[in-house]
Amino acid sequence: MPVVNFALKRLNTFFPGLTVEQVTTSLPYIGVDIEGLDDETVRIEYNPNRPDFSSEYGIARALRGILEKETGIPN
Repeated sequence: MPVVNFALKRLNTFFPGLTVEQVTTSLPYIGVDIEGLDDETVRIEYNPNRPDFSSEYGIARALRGILEKETGIPN
């Protein structure tokens, strides 16, 4: 399965005020798996039939809905 390296710095940019643990525990709810976690990156494994998850932005966009930071259709 494909893997995306999600930088923790970018994670803090997308989700200010949330800890890394809060965000990573929500990842399975969008259908991705955590392959690894270190001091700088989270390695996220996704299903190849979800091309929107092939970037940090696509994963963050899906997580915003799960974490109720941004819901509804984007403008």
